[in-house]
Amino acid sequence: MGENGGIGKTLANLPTWLYFGLIIIAMAYITLYPLGFPIPVSDQTRAVYAAVDALQPGDIMFVDMGYESGTIAFMEPGMVAVFRHAMTKGVKLVIVSTGVESPMLVGRLMEKVKPEAAGYVYGTDWVHLGYIAGGEPSYASLLGDINGLVTEDYEGTPTSQLPLMA
Repeated sequence: MGENGGIGKTLANLPTWLYFGLIIIAMAYITLYPLGFPIPVSDQTRAVYAAVDALQPGDIMFVDMGYESGTIAFMEPGMVAVFRHAMTKGVKLVIVSTGVESPMLVGRLMEKVKPEAAGYVYGTDWVHLGYIAGGEPSYASLLGDINGLVTEDYEGTPTSQLPLMA
């Protein structure tokens, strides 16, 4: 260390606005001139894309929204992409939630997906059935008689009044 206490003391005495200014400049530079790192696409991502791509208009995709608030940053962007891809194909969506927090997250997700922009009508082209409790026995019941297990959607509308569920 020198007479003045070294570089640490010098940096500590710089004005705060200078730090924030440098951070803003660095962020602006990276935004304007990206580093260009390759973004690898995994085999699992390719398989999901191919599965959705193979669906025909009018097919029904059953989606389990089993994620919780702690995994939003990881799960939501992928779900937005899958839903939008399905909608470009004309695939109808039946959404259930197997996570306790998931029903509330479906609304957040659909605000980003914007099904109405794709011409989708709730109840006809997509439906959210809410939380399905009970684990594996409930999942088996869903495959056998979905209307016997779920009698109303997340909002309380009887499934018999939803054309997609009739």
